[in-house]
Amino acid sequence: MQPKVAVAAVTFDRHEELALLLKGLAEQTAPIHSIALVDSGTVPATDVVKAGGAENINYLRSEANLGGAGGFAYAILAAMASGAEWIWLMDDDGHPEDSSCLAELLRTAAEHQLDIVSPLVAATADPNRLSFNFRINGLLTNDRSRLAPMGYLPDMVHFFNGALIRTEVFYKIGIPDVKFFIRGDEVDFLSRVKKAGLKYGTLAT
Repeated sequence: MQPKVAVAAVTFDRHEELALLLKGLAEQTAPIHSIALVDSGTVPATDVVKAGGAENINYLRSEANLGGAGGFAYAILAAMASGAEWIWLMDDDGHPEDSSCLAELLRTAAEHQLDIVSPLVAATADPNRLSFNFRINGLLTNDRSRLAPMGYLPDMVHFFNGALIRTEVFYKIGIPDVKFFIRGDEVDFLSRVKKAGLKYGTLAT
């Protein structure tokens, strides 16, 4: 039986990118129960949401700019309220690379008994390069071809661009801290994850 997955997504005036994200989510082979979408932009993305045609989107309009941390906090709480067992974090500047992304993340989480699993985040301009560096054998790299043969990278994670997180994690360590707005929220969250002894890793394929 497939676990119940909810998406927690944030958007801010990136309507074309949001359309790609919603399309990518709709194409996933693993079912998505609901999408909590927090929109803090100056121009509401209601037309994009309607054009996507998905009936499982919980569109949450924020008239205040909550920042990345606040937006994710709001979206995560809404996703938690849906009763989901897993929450998939998505920013509007990224989208699943293929239709099996969620299924592969769930498979990896089950295989390695993870609390958190993240995908590689490829750069839009060059999919062979990653948006974030990884430290491998003491050296930093964003070369996707170096990481892919490894298959799985334990104890490495990036949260707010595609991480799949067990809902119980948020009950244990809390949601992103709104005071960080757009800087420091990921560092703070990782610190709490480590302190709680949670198990995490990155799917490198």
